Amino acid sequence: MIKPHLVLEWIMDCTVTPAILYTVLADDCKYVALDGGNRGFTKTYQGVTSTVSDRAWEETEKFWISEQYGEEVGYFQPDDTREGIEPKNGRMENRKMGLGRDGEYLDHLARSQFALDGMDMTSFHDEEARSIFPDEVRMPVTWNLAENNMPHWSTPDRGLTVYKTLPTNNTFYNGRFNADHPEDGTWTMVPQPCAMQPFSKGRILSNYDEMRLAGAPEELIEICKAGGWPAPLKPELQRLYILPTENTVPLTATNVFNIWE
Repeated sequence: MIKPHLVLEWIMDCTVTPAILYTVLADDCKYVALDGGNRGFTKTYQGVTSTVSDRAWEETEKFWISEQYGEEVGYFQPDDTREGIEPKNGRMENRKMGLGRDGEYLDHLARSQFALDGMDMTSFHDEEARSIFPDEVRMPVTWNLAENNMPHWSTPDRGLTVYKTLPTNNTFYNGRFNADHPEDGTWTMVPQPCAMQPFSKGRILSNYDEMRLAGAPEELIEICKAGGWPAPLKPELQRLYILPTENTVPLTATNVFNIWE
């Protein structure tokens, strides 16, 4: 019998500072990831809170989760040789941590690639829009994220509400801490912290005026106001977020192109 692989639903609470990333396996079992799991986890099980190191998470804890909750969340079955098709480029790529329910990549937190890619919302930027929507879908006007060092905007509801994620070099790409190497450039903060971006603030409420500050075409903003932007491909993943109702990082003409920690 083929067992499903371990898939955990991590919830990002963006209403608190700093944001909290957690998963609830049962009424008596909850984990909080510290810096995307890079500093380990706090575990509350049957009323007792303990810590789990990042090493123990890989070597023992995910196996324990499989034993206790495998029927509900799947089973951890690591395999260094496992591969799967990466939909973004059509190539076979490593899937050591397992395969999601639709064959997608899983990360070290056992999260689905669909959540990692932020498919609960739709982007307004050229590259992301092209990668998400099939060729037969005609995209409305977009604007180029690469033109400036600027935040990334997306929407869960066809443009009526907009959120931003901020550019940062407080990251760990290229096998090093990028803030110490400005030549590496910047990356947009991911919706949920991960191994490469453990300090991500996640999604922050924004508005059309902030989009204008960063050069959003007025035509795009009018489409948003009318709720005419394409709906997200995986709106059901919105359950993974507790989104802010206040703009905690207001943008101005003087900081709109800042690099954020």
